[in-house]
Amino acid sequence: MTRDEPGANSFWAKQADSLWRLRRLWSMSPVLFFTWVALLFLAHRDALGFSGRSTGTDPIESFFFEAGATVPALHYCAFAYVIWTRRQALLQVSPQEAAPLAGTVCALLGCLLFGWARLVNQPDLLIDALTLLLAAGSLWIGGWRRLGLSVLPLAILWLARPWPPMVIHSLHESLQTMTGQIAVILLSPFGATVVSGHILGFRDHYFEVIEGCSGLRGTLTLIFATLVYADIFSRSRRQTIGLVVIASAIGVAVNGLRVVSIMLVPGADASSDHSIQGLIMISVGVVLVAGADVCGDHWLWPRGDRSWRSPAPAPTSELPDEQRGWAYPLVLAGLLLVASFVPIAQKPPDSAIWKLHEIRREMGPWQQFRVLELDHDHMGSVDFRDKLYREYVRGDDHVFLFVGADDRRRRDQSSLSPRTRLPDRGWETIEFDYVKLPGSGRVVERLRQRRVSEDALSFHFRLGAKNLWMESLRWIFAYDLRPGQRPVEHAVVRVTTPIVDGNVVRAQQTLFQFMAELEGDLHRARPTASP
Repeated sequence: MTRDEPGANSFWAKQADSLWRLRRLWSMSPVLFFTWVALLFLAHRDALGFSGRSTGTDPIESFFFEAGATVPALHYCAFAYVIWTRRQALLQVSPQEAAPLAGTVCALLGCLLFGWARLVNQPDLLIDALTLLLAAGSLWIGGWRRLGLSVLPLAILWLARPWPPMVIHSLHESLQTMTGQIAVILLSPFGATVVSGHILGFRDHYFEVIEGCSGLRGTLTLIFATLVYADIFSRSRRQTIGLVVIASAIGVAVNGLRVVSIMLVPGADASSDHSIQGLIMISVGVVLVAGADVCGDHWLWPRGDRSWRSPAPAPTSELPDEQRGWAYPLVLAGLLLVASFVPIAQKPPDSAIWKLHEIRREMGPWQQFRVLELDHDHMGSVDFRDKLYREYVRGDDHVFLFVGADDRRRRDQSSLSPRTRLPDRGWETIEFDYVKLPGSGRVVERLRQRRVSEDALSFHFRLGAKNLWMESLRWIFAYDLRPGQRPVEHAVVRVTTPIVDGNVVRAQQTLFQFMAELEGDLHRARPTASP
């Protein structure tokens, strides 16, 4: 049939009408929006494979109690749900409100982070890149108003990102101490509680507040659930921030109640099933957050704004300005998707390691007496690539030497923890200051420590490591995994001697004399940057 034959005009008219309908559909903001999100998620698909560090066999238990274990797919689904509930408000933002300069800067940062994550092969960095690129698209299309509507779903997505293990170790230590204090306060009406470090004695039973009992992972999970709750009930930004602060306190308190319940009824079935404890803890936490929200509605804040659930205007085909605005995020997402398929074969060189075998068994008058085993229950998730733990004697003097080396390239573990200051379980620090070693001039931490009837003095210092925040930044950006870099390990050193008859001066002189012999061995054991 040709166009001049009868019926041809109706045929071509139908084809033209179909093309117009397709063009009209494509020009609709919802189609462009979800296409853009889908392309970005596909480009960052490797982040779904990140699961963090899990030492338990039960995935539910790991999810509630191991701070290093994350489930990115859960955060992706929650992000998609919140975006869907806010789609009408997001699509109502006028393209005239766009902030192209801010969006371009944010997109450049996201692209740089995406390329770096691919180069060093670290999927956790892809979560940061994805968050930045989604924020950039919001600025391009609807400016700061649209970004404001996207803050909550972006926060839900970013919570899938694991925290630096050295920060987690510091938080564990603080929360374990806090949990023990809560337990002592709540148990005081039921009987006397003996406290030694993180070990609690109650009714002829002894309990240790381990890392999993710190409540860190449970609190993070409760914050995640609180953000989803805030979206479901259309809470305003001020309400959401208030609920997150309240949820943080509730998470710590509920975990303290969980520990107290175990100590009161140690033989109950629930006291040994951590998965059930985690489910109960998060359920009680959400109920308490909801109760706090109801109270806040009456006394703290006005009722939430439900504007993003109001009906959106019917879409039309005449959206030329908005369609042009979508070109930048769509093209960028497409290019990133193509780049994500480009293989990058990158094997970093071996680290420059500490040669702990250079530390002698006989150092002047000091002789190795025995080799000690590190208490892994005490150290928890703190780990080392290599370690040395010995007891040296000189006449009646005893010194316990611990040296642990750590590879900066490890992403799931770290030795940078306050726990390395303590010799074993049950010890606590009662005095802390700094002292300069004679001869070498090295400044070390001086700690007086106590456990029940034992008293000891320790020198503690790190070699090759900077402060907590600098090391955390190096970890976040995978600085030591950059191509061609041979990272240098850092080490932690602790020397401890008993305090006999309260004579702290004599104990300190003993450590000074031992360190004078150890300095030469530490110098020979240092890693060399060149292969």
